Amino acid sequence: MQKKQMLFQPIQIGRLKLRNRIVFPPMNTNYSNENGAPMELMMDYYARRAKGGAGLIVVESTTIDPTSRNHGAQSQFSDTSYIPLYSKLVDKVHRYGAKVSIELTHFGADGTVSSGGLEPAPSNVTSRGAQYAVHEMTIDDIHAMQKQYVQAVVNAKSAGFDAVTFHAAHGNIMPEFFSTLYNKRTDWYGGSLENRARFAREIVEQSRAAVGPNFPLIMRISGDEYIEGGRTIEETVEICRIMEKAGIDCFDVSGGIQASYIFSIAPYNLPGLHGFMMPSAKAIKEAVNVPVIGVGGVRDPELAEKFLEEGYADLIALGRSFIADPDFGIKAMEGRNKDIRPCLTCGNCFSEICCDRILTCTVNPEAGREDDFKGIEEAKVKKKVLVAGGGAAGLEAARVLALRGHDVTLVEKNDSLGGSMAAAGIPPHKEKISELVEWYEKNLTDLGVTIKKKCPYTSGMEDGYDALFSAVGAEYLRVIPGSDNESVITAVDALKHPEKVGEKVVIIGGGATGCESAEFFGAQEYQLQVHRLKNFDGDLDITVTHDESHHNKDVTIVEMMPALGIGMNEFEKRILFATLEKNGVKTMVNTKVWNIKDGVVRVIDKNAGNVVELPADTVILAGGLRSNSIETENTSVPVYPIGDADHPGRIINALFQAYCITRDF
Repeated sequence: MQKKQMLFQPIQIGRLKLRNRIVFPPMNTNYSNENGAPMELMMDYYARRAKGGAGLIVVESTTIDPTSRNHGAQSQFSDTSYIPLYSKLVDKVHRYGAKVSIELTHFGADGTVSSGGLEPAPSNVTSRGAQYAVHEMTIDDIHAMQKQYVQAVVNAKSAGFDAVTFHAAHGNIMPEFFSTLYNKRTDWYGGSLENRARFAREIVEQSRAAVGPNFPLIMRISGDEYIEGGRTIEETVEICRIMEKAGIDCFDVSGGIQASYIFSIAPYNLPGLHGFMMPSAKAIKEAVNVPVIGVGGVRDPELAEKFLEEGYADLIALGRSFIADPDFGIKAMEGRNKDIRPCLTCGNCFSEICCDRILTCTVNPEAGREDDFKGIEEAKVKKKVLVAGGGAAGLEAARVLALRGHDVTLVEKNDSLGGSMAAAGIPPHKEKISELVEWYEKNLTDLGVTIKKKCPYTSGMEDGYDALFSAVGAEYLRVIPGSDNESVITAVDALKHPEKVGEKVVIIGGGATGCESAEFFGAQEYQLQVHRLKNFDGDLDITVTHDESHHNKDVTIVEMMPALGIGMNEFEKRILFATLEKNGVKTMVNTKVWNIKDGVVRVIDKNAGNVVELPADTVILAGGLRSNSIETENTSVPVYPIGDADHPGRIINALFQAYCITRDF
């Protein structure tokens, strides 16, 4: 008999038995109402991950004090009035066999949404900058906040939660007391490590006394703060020993503080992303006698299993993977790893809540809409449908239409699927986009969709079909004088056929496509390793190594807007821009292209008004798209333009539009 994988073996946290070792960790969603209580959406969101196979669900960062917030719609559990709605959330999760904890916190000095007063802090220190004043807590303040924590633990138990998780990671009030970066006190709560741990230790001890020995207390803690002068794993290990003696039953090991959140919510291009926090988890696991949860860039079951078998952790937290595919757990348990929809690590989930919107997902249109989208129902009337174009919108439309039971045929002009996504998956660190295309092709094949490659749509092809979905994409505009020259190619063409690109390259357009194309052609020879932050200002501590297997071309990006990478995730931009700079890629913003002639791109500085000539063997168009359209002969067949064929946009826009149109078709 084949040995059962560790990932699916049960485990106990204190007296609490979990069905497997898969943890859906706390990630802010903005699914609370204006009072901080969970909306129906939040309940359905967590229940869906429980249904999908998670063993332990940890409800997102929930403040014990209504004046402490990190987001406009911050979850709260500051008094007993929240018990009824949280008990309903717990009930929905329990229906599917998962256990549920709730992460309790106070954001302290680094609360990003001010209540109008001074944020309480161990000392007069905050990573947000000198313009933000904080209030150094008195002993009475400390004791009052400890009581708030204990009461929240009692209330969580009353609501039916199976455990609570103290948020002692990412620069909240507990780790601010731990860290000498924040804690400059000279009383019993500062100075020595024992004193700096006292605030949290007393909360744990008082909570244990209040709820008894059988209710699990979990602590989420940053193994390394990833900032110069911050706490490192050696000191964290000692803190965990103290907390275990105080009554902690499990440690959830993350990393970073508010200033170094680039490590906490790591972008796709952070070097060495996959499992980079696991060594911290292993160090703590070797020092304590309670289970340890490992986290950090784990995106697939194989890697999760590897870390368990090699003793890095006892449980594995899979956050963004479960957002992208809520059935991650079930599919992994059934050995259907290729059926798991891949997370792109694009950071959209994080970016949305930073803009005070709800969490949504690029690849999963149902994420953040679980209260509205309860699955895809079979259509009462089955139809024969033609989808023209195998890019993002066409693939999603074909998938949903097939799930509805329609007879679907997809035609694609190229010899492979993906459309512009096929090119988007080529630049460094973007391989997950290629995996998404592969996932779609497998899904469509399994669903019985007829796929015809090297088969462009032609007028009249719609005959015999009940509907036509036009997903024929968009073309780059060639309005610049000289842009029709042979030396001028699109970013898609350049990435798919790099042999067409000469040594001197000018890229017109400094958005995501232009910057990532610049990295591919001109910024791979010198590789970056990002170690930590140098300071609260966000300066990166970087080591650069020469990779002789790559040769950089001479690349210049020209962008007419005031900045590059508009619309990109802030964290991925920081690493991408550092990579471009270290490799010598030249950039010009506030610059308009005048013309292209005789191997020279003439540009105008919009501020100074002077003309600059840029020699170019190849000019790459990476901005400005116009939707393609198709002409039909049979006007009785309805045509539905979707994706870039309707309005050029990002992958998330194409997938969501295609999903919405087809789920009720």
